[in-house]
Amino acid sequence: MSFTIEDALVFTKELYKIKLVAGKNGIKNQISWVHLLEDTTIINQFWGNEMAVTTGFGFRDSEQLLNLIKLLNEHKSAGLIINIGKYIEEIPDDVKNFCEVNNFPLLTIPWEIYLADLIKDFCIRTFTSQKEDQKIIRILTGILKNKLVKDATLTDLASMFDFGEPFFLFHVKFPYMEHVDFMERHKIRFQIQSILDKEPFTNILFPYESTYILIINGLNYKSMNAFRQEMTHFIEKFIPLQKYYIGCSDCFYDFKHIINAYEHAKAATQMAINKEINYIDFIQMGMESIWYSFPDKSLLKHLYYEYLAPLINYDKAHNSNYETTLFFYLKYNGSIQAIAKELFTHRNTIQYRMNKIKELLDCNLEDAKDRFNYQLAFYIKDSFPSE
Repeated sequence: MSFTIEDALVFTKELYKIKLVAGKNGIKNQISWVHLLEDTTIINQFWGNEMAVTTGFGFRDSEQLLNLIKLLNEHKSAGLIINIGKYIEEIPDDVKNFCEVNNFPLLTIPWEIYLADLIKDFCIRTFTSQKEDQKIIRILTGILKNKLVKDATLTDLASMFDFGEPFFLFHVKFPYMEHVDFMERHKIRFQIQSILDKEPFTNILFPYESTYILIINGLNYKSMNAFRQEMTHFIEKFIPLQKYYIGCSDCFYDFKHIINAYEHAKAATQMAINKEINYIDFIQMGMESIWYSFPDKSLLKHLYYEYLAPLINYDKAHNSNYETTLFFYLKYNGSIQAIAKELFTHRNTIQYRMNKIKELLDCNLEDAKDRFNYQLAFYIKDSFPSE
């Protein structure tokens, strides 16, 4: 939906006689706004995805022009349009080569084209496309808030997504986000968006409840790992000195499952926070997903105590470690030798403890269902956030 350099080439090429000189692999870059540059002062204030336009007055030699493009590329500018003819007659080869290598779009327009018309036109197109994006974002925000996907809503989203392709939802949290204003949140969004624009799949990123939600459409499992590495590398490089945590949902095809995907990704993010890990997939969480996804944690704690209370109470009263012994009994599938080695305890002592544990639990631990219940109790215990 966003206005991109590719759109500019398609819809305004004849009007402004725009020519792509180098950086063709970056033409999908989204244009967030357009700035006229005759020096580099304002570039340090770029958020990301700004389109730069220049007459070349302040960048007449090859070195000055190359330094300008390097600075724009560093600040994640969408690209550069040069009003060619008066101050710059042709683009040097070293400038073209840099743009090609870095996928930085470099375009030219003839001197007779009035820059003010182009800038006004592009800004209007950018503003209009951003309004369309905001419409989609409002729809998606409403879905997450109301936990409801209507058929009419799917119709509204059909222009954005291909419902025949897989979806993933990312829940991205910067802890300091709760303390920054609206403008800073959108600045970060534009910075992250600059890398998303280069991806071949459909995506939309938007702030939601002091986090960012990223929905991607058309990315398969095989490509997921490469994308994750690229995204985390970008965040660490361009948003430094800030902690971040990302949770990713499982793949889903039916868009009506987006609410579950959001809850799963949110649970993965919470686990990442508790374990101080930058990124976790929901499918990697194993049994701990129960703890992080369950809304009422007190019920899970009650389940843990319900199963293990006889051992917990006995250990407190007798300063014993029967609960620990049961944990390793389940872990080593009943191997007395393995438990004895783990606990540095004689086999006969372990055997005595196990007989006592079975008596306290009123269970012989031979039934698979009973073992699962106690294993689940230990999973819940291990998932208690540290206090």
